[in-house]
Amino acid sequence: LKSTLISKLTVKDETYGEYWSLDSYTYVGAKAFGDRDFTITTLPDILSGAEHIVTACDSKKTDADLAVLTAAKDITVYVAMDQRNVTLPAWLGSFTKTGYILGVTDGDGEKPFDVYAIDLKAGSSLTLGTNGMMGSVMGYTAFVTEYKEPAPVKEVGVRGDANCDGKADLFDAILVVQYLADPYNSAISEQGKLNADVVGDNGLTSEDAQQIQKFVTGLVTEL
Repeated sequence: LKSTLISKLTVKDETYGEYWSLDSYTYVGAKAFGDRDFTITTLPDILSGAEHIVTACDSKKTDADLAVLTAAKDITVYVAMDQRNVTLPAWLGSFTKTGYILGVTDGDGEKPFDVYAIDLKAGSSLTLGTNGMMGSVMGYTAFVTEYKEPAPVKEVGVRGDANCDGKADLFDAILVVQYLADPYNSAISEQGKLNADVVGDNGLTSEDAQQIQKFVTGLVTEL
């Protein structure tokens, strides 16, 4: 095990565990899985250069815990889950959805993966559980970085103002819809995402776009 961040990685998947490995540096073009030629084609900045726990895509077939890692330092563990896996496994509930997207390209084109994160103290262990036995999706993959103090949270500007022009209007609802349809090429900024997250504070969804539209048309009086 060549890692400065993980002191121990125990792979528990007896069927596909031989395909698991640890890569010390993540980059665009790297293999996403040990048992596939699929590559990482969109890499958010937070994962650039991260240590990569290279999982097996077919570990998705295992209805049990897949691995246990122990932190050598204070770290942040990221799990990237195929967006087509609509029933998230329970163990991922302790993670925070970051809003970042990892792109993995298979034979049918690039697929978006939602990135989830959890902080882990030095000496603590974390179990990576089942993918949920979802056969029609790719398995998850995981990454580790050294823990960094989070930047101060920006204050929300004008609620609903996705394009940060100082007001909430139809253009903001359209921008949210465009982001949801194609998060890779959207022009929305992080501040815009914060402004436009008007329903539930859980990241941008179609409900946010609908609520902004209702505000613009007068069906609701505030966001």
